[in-house]
Amino acid sequence: MLDGATRQVLDAVATVGRETSHELLTSVADLDGAVVEAAARRAIDAQLLVVDADADAYRFRHALIGEVVYADLLPPQRARLHRRVAEALQGQTVEVLTRADAPASSPSTSTAPVIVRRRSWRRSRRPMRPRQLPQRPRSVISSGH
Repeated sequence: MLDGATRQVLDAVATVGRETSHELLTSVADLDGAVVEAAARRAIDAQLLVVDADADAYRFRHALIGEVVYADLLPPQRARLHRRVAEALQGQTVEVLTRADAPASSPSTSTAPVIVRRRSWRRSRRPMRPRQLPQRPRSVISSGH
C-alpha cells in the first residue's frame, strides 16, 4: 500500500502525462519539494516511476501504470489536478510547455501554451463515461436464459 504523499505524486504525474519535471510535479501535487522528492523516491523504488535522464523528469515505468492511476482518480480529484496543471503552466516558457505535454507534431511552438491549457481544461470537464456492457440478443432475454 502506498502512503498518501506517494499517491499524490503518482496522481499528479498521471494527470500531467508523459514526462513531468520536479518543479511542475511539486506545484501540481501541492506538496513541499522535499516531500515530493521522498515520495518520488518511494515510487521509483516500487518500480512505478523512472527518471528520464534526457528530459530530466519523472515518468511512469510503463504507460499502462499511468493510465490505471489516472482512471482511478475520482472526478473531483481529476478536476482539481487539471486546474493545478493549468495554473502551474501559466507563465511557463514555450520550451517547458512543449516538452511537458505537447506532442512532437504540435502545429507550432507559439501555440503550445494554448494547446496544453485546452487539453488540461477539457480533461477536467470531460464527463465520466459508464462502461458499456455487451448487449444480449433479444431472443436470449425473452427466452429467460
